[in-house]
Amino acid sequence: MRHAGLQTARGLALAACVAGLPGLAAAGALDPGACYRRVYSAQHLAAQPAQSVRMLELLILPMQPGSPDRAAQVRAEFRDAPELFHAWLICPEGAEVTDGRRGALACFVECDGGGFEAWAEPAGNVILRTRGFLVEGSCGEPPEDGEDMPEVRWVRDAGAERTAYRLAPADPATCPPPPTE
Repeated sequence: MRHAGLQTARGLALAACVAGLPGLAAAGALDPGACYRRVYSAQHLAAQPAQSVRMLELLILPMQPGSPDRAAQVRAEFRDAPELFHAWLICPEGAEVTDGRRGALACFVECDGGGFEAWAEPAGNVILRTRGFLVEGSCGEPPEDGEDMPEVRWVRDAGAERTAYRLAPADPATCPPPPTE
């Protein structure tokens, strides 16, 4: 994860570009500025022992004003770690989606850190489907000499070829971009 600082800087630049922009909802499309989240209950996790994700949050942002490309910020908590993990993903316009689903986004972590596809359901929830993508356990400056690199984890179920998460609309104030300072 030598590019963690670069990824964070890009994420901060993306967040700065979207301040104050209204959503651009389209049928089946994900609304820029919209936030989706799910905290999985203890009962759900007990019934799904291969699932390591306890909380998953998705914020969709335009790459820059006027661009059809999008970015995604994902934050995750895992059942065995209290720490918040995060990733910034690039979602280029026209990226191929596995089943050709209209309005779906295909988003990728740089340097083959995996990716996901996401689309809106008619009821307003979002399905995030993945073979896995990396999230990082530290947001901020790269480590100093002699310090450990931040922990990195995969968002996916153990042993599954693909994992799908259903996220509900959330108040954007509950999943803001990281601080700009």
